[in-house]
Amino acid sequence: MRMKVTLVAPQDISLVVGGLRTQIMETARFLPDYDIEVDFFNPWSVYQKHSTDLFHLFAANPGSYQLATSLADYDMPFVISPVMYSNHHPRFIQASRKLEQWSKKLVSGIWSDYALISRICHLSQQVLPNTQEEAELIEKGFDIDPDKIQTIPNGVEERFTDASPQEFEDEYGLTDFVLYVGTIGARRKNVGRLIEAVSDLEQPVVFVGKVVNSENGRECREAIEQHSHMHLLDPIPHDSSMLASAYAASKVLVLPSYYETPGIAAMEAALTGSSVVITERGGPREYFKDFAYYLDPESVSSIRNAIEKALNTSTDPGLKKHIRSNYLWPRIAEQTAELYKSIST
Repeated sequence: MRMKVTLVAPQDISLVVGGLRTQIMETARFLPDYDIEVDFFNPWSVYQKHSTDLFHLFAANPGSYQLATSLADYDMPFVISPVMYSNHHPRFIQASRKLEQWSKKLVSGIWSDYALISRICHLSQQVLPNTQEEAELIEKGFDIDPDKIQTIPNGVEERFTDASPQEFEDEYGLTDFVLYVGTIGARRKNVGRLIEAVSDLEQPVVFVGKVVNSENGRECREAIEQHSHMHLLDPIPHDSSMLASAYAASKVLVLPSYYETPGIAAMEAALTGSSVVITERGGPREYFKDFAYYLDPESVSSIRNAIEKALNTSTDPGLKKHIRSNYLWPRIAEQTAELYKSIST
């Protein structure tokens, strides 16, 4: 029996064109192969009890809180992919929530992000983190029943497997460089420390992404422009062959973020044959095992050492094989569809 599921993206999904947008669009692309009819949430449509079988919300945050509570009020089932991580220990999150609950007895109207996330997860039928590390944080930090949590990994498009470096090399004349793909200037992405870590590197360093209009973004742009071996390129459309070619032309893809869950760009680069240097936080090790080089995002020297090690070591073909065998989007969509159907039965 065919099932209808309505996917709900954050309101800024058309502005922040990153990994979450890719996750939603690629999941939607393959769900019909597993008897799931996909509908994208439209705030101007009128949804009633049987308009759809299930809502799937992406990102547990203040922006999705009102919809989650309304769905619960109207007895409309939903699941949530929290897309969240905290460097705080679960005990810290628990203590913060308890302190907030105590504060509400004195002053009403106090709601932290932790409280909103907790409420959304408790109201949902299932919570779908991208990594086991995220799952444990949600379970222990927000007191969510482990039976209510099902890890659904992120995925990657098979097209990156056949990428050629030629297009990028012909356009920019660069090869075997260190590559960063992502937002520049967002605190979580930690690009400032990356720039410092590669400031005197001999190899070219290429930054591809939107520069945020903030003090940190401007500082990153100025720092990059001061170094002749660093190159700042505008965002490359995700479906462009040029992005895949950039990955293929690089020697190392680096994501020095404070956390990744797990970093779709790293999975894409891995399929093209690039080595991966990535933060140790958020669960990347669950995906990349011992094939990647891990860094401490708080340490410039750790970032530098991981990059140098990757540059001086031959790329392990086992990484590409591992990612292709386990994380292509059709496989992820199948797991997602099975989860949906288990809720409807």
